[in-house]
Amino acid sequence: MSAHTAPPGPSAGASRAGLVADAALALL
Repeated sequence: MSAHTAPPGPSAGASRAGLVADAALALL
């Protein structure tokens, strides 16, 4: 996961949403 390398700002929210999506897909 590249969440730690993502710069702060709008992209941070997008990466967080991506992590949530990945987690949701993993549960399916």
